[in-house]
Amino acid sequence: MKRNLLLFCCILTLLCPSGCAKGKSAQLGTDGSEPGETAVESGEVRTEAETDQSENGKDRAEEEVKETGEDALPFENGKGYYILEADADTTVTPAIEFDGTDGTFMFLYDILLSRNIQGTFKVKDNILTAKASDGKGKYRFEIESGDVLRFVQKGSSEIMLSDADSNEKYLADKAKFIREEHVMPTKEEVYAMRQRVLEGMTDEAVKTLTDNIKSANESLERSCIHGNLFERLSDPENLTWNLLEKTGEVQTDWAFEDGMEYDRSSGLTYEEFGKKYGMPVMTDNQYDADDLIGIVQQMKDSLKNNLLKSDLENIIQNINYARETHDVEYVKKIYYALHDMDYFLLRYGIEDIGKHISDMSAVSAYYGALEVYQ
Repeated sequence: MKRNLLLFCCILTLLCPSGCAKGKSAQLGTDGSEPGETAVESGEVRTEAETDQSENGKDRAEEEVKETGEDALPFENGKGYYILEADADTTVTPAIEFDGTDGTFMFLYDILLSRNIQGTFKVKDNILTAKASDGKGKYRFEIESGDVLRFVQKGSSEIMLSDADSNEKYLADKAKFIREEHVMPTKEEVYAMRQRVLEGMTDEAVKTLTDNIKSANESLERSCIHGNLFERLSDPENLTWNLLEKTGEVQTDWAFEDGMEYDRSSGLTYEEFGKKYGMPVMTDNQYDADDLIGIVQQMKDSLKNNLLKSDLENIIQNINYARETHDVEYVKKIYYALHDMDYFLLRYGIEDIGKHISDMSAVSAYYGALEVYQ
């Protein structure tokens, strides 16, 4: 069974094949300065008064950030996590986390990328202003309610997103960020839940389950970050979907020579363009959706405790729905479940992996995808 599960990890990720087009990732600009503000070379938007601040003035400003943030926000003694309200055309999903205890924030301009911006924030007259500590970003939000923030483009850095067609797309003024209710489990809670979930299993069975969930999560994470998986699958006609439909020699993309890329102005669809100018990218696919479902079922059957079975059943259902609908949202749900199961249950990523890496944004992201914590 272990061999099959490892193959499952490779197939489930729908890895970007050779010749796969690379999509755009979120980028930051520095437009949007308000009247009376000056943009410095570092990219931060500063007011004239801020530019003239002395070191003592900066200290006072930092104190103001902490005091104002704690008083004005609903998470005054803890954290609040807000994520962009997604639509059918959203492939990059910014999120921002505020910590009212010390007036700091972390902005993930794509929750699947291991990049983030950190700094401090303050609130004045119903406007929350977050400034990056390295001076390369400023983000303003109107506080509509404790659960809803609206992005204010005027005075903010621009946030460029990618859409299904890889066209330039910027986060719009008044974009809605919704507060997520899930709370990241503590280290103690993770350890306690792990013990309950794995109760009655042999050491070998625990290792097999842990290793394969780890491999599946890390492979899918790489495919999302480096292979633009969600952007590709946001097109229901993308050839990558063939990996859920067929076994044997399967086409997953078109490859073009001499740096040629698909040109919409040609008047051809991507498939027509590929047939005219490209070569099929083929891969040997041993497992389709039905095979993957059977393998996850084996993982489910290895459990002696029923606690985690519903979460593995959800993965089975989402594989099936993804195959039937070609809707990328089901693939996202598979990734979120694997991510939380790996980093916040079978391992504690913040420590187990965090001590080996400098960027914690991927392992510390928590999606609240597991029923065992609900």
